[in-house]
Amino acid sequence: MALLREYDFEKEPVVSIVKKILLDSIKFKASDIHFDPTETELSIRFRINGNLQEYTIAPENIKSNITTRVKILSNMNITDTMHPQTGIINIDIEGKHHNMSVSSLPICDGEKIVLHISNYENNIKSLSKMGINPEDTDKIKRLVKNTQGLVLITGTTSSGKTTTMYSMLKEIASKSINIISIEEPVKLKLADINQVEISPDKGITYKNALKHIMLQDPNIICIDNLIDDEIAREAIRASITGRLVISSIYTKNAYTT
Repeated sequence: MALLREYDFEKEPVVSIVKKILLDSIKFKASDIHFDPTETELSIRFRINGNLQEYTIAPENIKSNITTRVKILSNMNITDTMHPQTGIINIDIEGKHHNMSVSSLPICDGEKIVLHISNYENNIKSLSKMGINPEDTDKIKRLVKNTQGLVLITGTTSSGKTTTMYSMLKEIASKSINIISIEEPVKLKLADINQVEISPDKGITYKNALKHIMLQDPNIICIDNLIDDEIAREAIRASITGRLVISSIYTKNAYTT
């Protein structure tokens, strides 16, 4: 399969190459960028419409330079190559803001880095403009106006779960109710929403955050992802004690939830 782009890695600066990779990821409407090291090269792939496609291949002598540049942009510790790290890259392209969540993982041949690309600031619309048929839109609006219960958004990776969740929150945000969200990370700041960002280093975990949120007199609790059984149980417990809980889970389709 042909590469999406080829570079002269011996002549072009790494800073320029990485910048073009990020720009091209937006141009190709990729949802993720994968930097995969092997013994002899660095394979760079874009996930486009759910499928990984080979974007370009960097030679072995430059692969660490590219991963280091990505880590610098995402404020990671470039001296630590033995532990997983996370970071954020924020870039503006043609007047639009793009958020990239970055994850590094040490593997046998180096550090594998994956960037997940978000464009929530430009994609968050009202529920009526989300492309959902009017009948289902009305059902969703009624659901999120309940005073208690559990609303789950399901779907595959990059299917629009977070975008839908943010649209729901915008629909119900009001000065008259207390809405608190738990997110890892906060992808877009919303008016009238108290957003908590997960930070294990600071003692802010899903479990700990949810425990303290219950003491904050919430009307609505939003959990960006039910990451495990324990958090799912806590979410259900909150939903039957007078709170509306909105969350998401990964599924192949709605019918197998």
